[in-house]
Amino acid sequence: MVIAFLEDYVTNHFGMEEIYMRRLSYPGYPFHKGEHVSFINEFYDLRDELDAGGATPALADRMGRFFGDWLVNHIGKVDKALGAFLREKGKK
Repeated sequence: MVIAFLEDYVTNHFGMEEIYMRRLSYPGYPFHKGEHVSFINEFYDLRDELDAGGATPALADRMGRFFGDWLVNHIGKVDKALGAFLREKGKK
């Protein structure tokens, strides 16, 4: 199931990102970690709603907007800033 895959991916991906950020003293870590916590909370709220009531058009719409927003705003901006920091650290 897609939701189970996303749950596993998020847990592993966020965990690895946070290890790198802590080890390298990333100054944006508190904000970035907060973004992860917010995502996880919303993800589980949506999953609980799916488990309780099944797939509905309204839930599918909310999930699509949520994941789309995450891709654009978190990955496209927050993760991009982390990547730049990691590349710069790698040069030193």
